Amino acid sequence: MVFRYLVTRNDGTQKTVLLDDDSPAINKMICTQNAGYYRITDTGQTLLLHRWPVDAKEGDIVDHRDWDKDNNTTANLRIVTKAQNAYNMQKVPNNTSGSIGVSHCTGKGRSKSPWTAGIKMHGRRIHIGSFSTKEEAQIAYDMTCFNLRGQFAVLNNPDHVFKNRMNLI
Repeated sequence: MVFRYLVTRNDGTQKTVLLDDDSPAINKMICTQNAGYYRITDTGQTLLLHRWPVDAKEGDIVDHRDWDKDNNTTANLRIVTKAQNAYNMQKVPNNTSGSIGVSHCTGKGRSKSPWTAGIKMHGRRIHIGSFSTKEEAQIAYDMTCFNLRGQFAVLNNPDHVFKNRMNLI
């Protein structure tokens, strides 16, 4: 069961936070927000709220599956490696193609395949290929990303992976 808690932010505004725990003690704790993450203080000890439901130990990295820092339910949280946490990132704000891992390249010799797909893995950039349409590049990226990153893959269109996997059967 999911419980909603009304917490007060540093600026005085109130926000609803989701937790699995129905602990009346939470309402008595001092809750602040820093960089989007909630911190709770109880008996002088400060803890990041999203670490509590998964009983994260020192050094553990806790990832929000849906990127929502207000959703601190155990179904939304998981302990991950640094690399896995980096994979579960949203599209960067300066993205000009509107797609993850896809770029539009213009220039000499690019008229037949102006779209490229690439992915970064273990600190290295992997060129997936050059394509004549944006959708072909998205499909190639999505399939490669899913194959390399599995449940941590952030895709342009999850249907690409499902439809292509169904065609392979």
